Parts: sequence; C-alpha cells; structure tokens
Amino acid sequence: MLTRCAVSGPTIITCTANDKAVDLAYSIASLLAGHVAAGIGDKNDKYGGIGRNSAQKTPEATDMSLLDVQGPYQLTNGRLHNLSTDRFIKDHGDVHNKQVAYAVASAIAKT
Repeated sequence: MLTRCAVSGPTIITCTANDKAVDLAYSIASLLAGHVAAGIGDKNDKYGGIGRNSAQKTPEATDMSLLDVQGPYQLTNGRLHNLSTDRFIKDHGDVHNKQVAYAVASAIAKT
C-alpha cells in the first residue's frame, strides 16, 4: 500500500511544562470560548496545546527528550517525535539555543 507523506523526513515537536503561555493562557481561552476541558493546560485538557503537551493520541508519535549537542537521536523518517525539553527550554519563546538547533539539524540530516 502506497501512502503519501507531506514530510518525508522526521518531524520534531518541542514541548515543555515550562511553556506557561500554552499551559495556562491557551487553555483558559479555550474554556472562555465554551470548550469543555478535563484539566487546565495539562495532558488531560481536551484543548491543551501541543507546545506544552506534545502530539497526543497520535500513533505515529514517539516520545523522546531533547538532547544536548552531539547526543545520538534515533529519528525515523515519516514519524513525529515529541521532544520533552524541560531541561533546556525555560519558557514559551526560549527556543533560541544550541540544543534546539542541533535537534533541527539532526532531523534535516536524517532526511
């Protein structure tokens, strides 16, 4: 069976509990809009954001951690990789660091 993928290489998703903008603000906005949520911001929140909780209920997603530079990523083409980044990303906009750049370069190199 032939399937088509929009992205041929691996897709990486950074997610952190340190992302309070996605954790609280996004969830509260969903609640104010009348959406039903089981828990505000966390993985039980029906409308929780991907930057906080990763790609959920997605069979093609693999949970991993963001590694330090030179860490060996086991990335697979055509799959999603949830990278827990709590060690390296401290808030919503804190993605300008060498660990994130290395993860992106590793994904590109795998393609």
